[in-house]
Order: sequence, then structure tokens, then C-alpha cells
Amino acid sequence: METKFFSSHEEIDADLKSGPICAADIEESVYRSHPAINISSLKSMSSSASKFAWERKFPREPSPAMVLGSAIHAAMLQPDVFDNTYYELPKIDRRTKAGKEKAAEIEAANVGKIGLSTQDMDTVNRLHAKAYDDPWLSQFFNKGLKERSFFRNDAYTGLTLKGKIDNWRQEGNVVIDLKTTDCAAERVFKHDIVKYDYISQAAFYYDMVHHCSGEKPFAFIIVAVEKTKDCDVNVFHLDNDALGVGRAMYRKWLDKYAECVKTGQWPGYDRKFINFSAPNWMLETYGSELDV
Repeated sequence: METKFFSSHEEIDADLKSGPICAADIEESVYRSHPAINISSLKSMSSSASKFAWERKFPREPSPAMVLGSAIHAAMLQPDVFDNTYYELPKIDRRTKAGKEKAAEIEAANVGKIGLSTQDMDTVNRLHAKAYDDPWLSQFFNKGLKERSFFRNDAYTGLTLKGKIDNWRQEGNVVIDLKTTDCAAERVFKHDIVKYDYISQAAFYYDMVHHCSGEKPFAFIIVAVEKTKDCDVNVFHLDNDALGVGRAMYRKWLDKYAECVKTGQWPGYDRKFINFSAPNWMLETYGSELDV
């Protein structure tokens, strides 16, 4: 596939007039600032439209966990980008004169880069080695179009959607999503797929590749990598039922977003009483002592 390069919103919008944009190479700042809706921000609609509007107007600063997650993504998917973006910032006692001078020296030599602690850098290096040295795991990282951008106009709402896919293996047409986690054990991460709405994200990306490339992906894979302990890895395949549920979720949020755009109203929670009943286990424990 011929790679398209875009350096401005105007170039993206002009190209969209002739059809979807598939696996393009777009500068990160240009991609992020384009007003098209992505699944990460759309997830806020699951709580309330007002939360979505607030978070879009006042985006949160990345947490230390998010910084480490981004570093792991870069190291495992784009090693050259990692080398140009991150550097190791060893533990230094900044209370001393020598410590302050050493810290200033290191930071001056890495202007514009993001410093990672020695512990975080060790985590990144161990994960990279585990993924690429393992013959089975390496298949998810050593080939494919990585960190490519997709744009399309939604036929139902008329809205422009965007998504950045971690890795698209055109050979076999497999979409691969990399997730960092504290625990990738099956019983734990299956719960996380639901808890963090990864299921809706999977459907959004699956549909993005389908509509932009013209072909349905054969599979959607989540590679869950632990950023703690021994940096173990587990791989999850989302079946058609899971993707169907995820699709229903993001379509509901997208319709809600389109209505808000149309009306200019971004409501919060419904103004109503919500009944709460004690769970069964509490009733069974304390039922004999109820004083009603």
C-alpha cells in the first residue's frame, strides 16, 4: 500500500472529500489537533455529554502511568521514535549542588525529550526484549503498518472519525492493539477489557480498518503487556460477538454526540432519583437484624 503523508488539517480534509484515508503517516501534533472524533474521547459520552465537553475543553495532563504506557508503545512499535523521544534520567539527589549540576547537564543534553526513571527504562527494555526475542510474540510486532492514522466520514451521522492503529498486519488482515497493564492474567484482563471499554475501542478500530481499506479484518487482537513483575505478556482474540457488543456501544455514544452537536446542548446526568437497594449478600448477612 502506498503511504500518504499529511502535515496539515487542510491536506487531510481535502483528501477526505474523495474518500477515507487509510493507514496514513501523519505528524502526531497534526493528528491530535484535528477535530475529528476518536474513540478515546468518545468513551466519555458513556458517562455524560457534559463530561465529554469538559474533557475536550480541558484535557488532562498525562499521568506517570500514561507516560510509561506511551514509552512502551513507542519502544515496541517504533524503536526509532523511542530513541528520539525518551532518555534515561537516573536517580539524582537534587538537594545537593553536585546533584543539581548533574541533573541540569543531563537535561541540557536531552532538550525536547522525555525523561524516564531507571526503573521505567528497565521495564521498557525488558518488555522490548521479551516481545522480539520470543518467536511467537514477535509476530505481533516485527511486521505490519504501525501507528498509522485512519480517517473516514460516518455514513449515519455525517461526522468525521479518526483512529490511530497500533499495528495493522496487511498479511492476513489482522488488527493488533497493544495494552499496558499491571496484570495480564486471563481472569484479570478479561475483566479489564470490559471495565476500560476496550471492547468498544476494538470495534471502532475494526470498523475503521474495514471502511477505510474496503475489506473486513480477519481478526482483532489485543496484546496485553505487564509493566510490573516479570513483564509477562498475554494475547486476547476478540470474537464477533464481542465486536458486535462493542459496536453497539460506540454507535450509541456517537449518535448521542451527533445530537449534542446538532442541538448545542451537552447535558449531564439525568435529573431523577436513583433507587439503591442493598446487595443480596448484605441482606443475607444482616437480614435478621433489620430494624425497619
